[in-house]
Amino acid sequence: DTIFTYDIIKTYALKKGVTILLDFEGESQEAKMGSPYSYEKKDKILTIVVSELIEKDKPLVLELIRKVHESGELIWKDSKREALNNYTSYSEKNKNQTTLEFFKEILSRDDYSALKMALYIKSEMQAGKPVFAYKNDIRERFGERGANIANLCTAGYFEEEFIPFYNTYTPEEFSEYYELAVGKKARALFIHTGMGEYEIEDEFNKILEKAIRYHM
Repeated sequence: DTIFTYDIIKTYALKKGVTILLDFEGESQEAKMGSPYSYEKKDKILTIVVSELIEKDKPLVLELIRKVHESGELIWKDSKREALNNYTSYSEKNKNQTTLEFFKEILSRDDYSALKMALYIKSEMQAGKPVFAYKNDIRERFGERGANIANLCTAGYFEEEFIPFYNTYTPEEFSEYYELAVGKKARALFIHTGMGEYEIEDEFNKILEKAIRYHM
């Protein structure tokens, strides 16, 4: 019998660049084979069948998952395996690698992770694919700040504005400007189809006030 222990999952889960897929419904290939986990070495994908865990291991595994999540790695439901395969393929032939390399030592860990996902969303949008679910993922993982990074990224602000700004001014001036644009959302207003006229007007007035206050 396979014994699923904290030490076994820890060996795989703490590898750099790992992605954890959680199968809650028992629909993965691993579940159908009666296995509580599998690890794909090539793509660094660890699949965990939650229903197959023995009770004493569940609290330990959940604690480990929390640590992995906080370290900036990916944790998705197993149902998103197809999306993960697309993301993995994109990462291997990522045409936005230059942008990522530029910001790697500039942004915080979370902002960099959000930017990496946002660039993927941008490539999917350019290919005419739906991206609503991905935007929700960023919002759930990185909050409103992450959602704003995604909006700014897909609109081209990182390449067309932030990179030239960083190359022109001091790192301190860049950090101040970047925080105004990303943290305080004082640079651009993004609207979506769910917003009504009065909500748009209210958001417009808020960003106009911030733009004036911060001399944007």
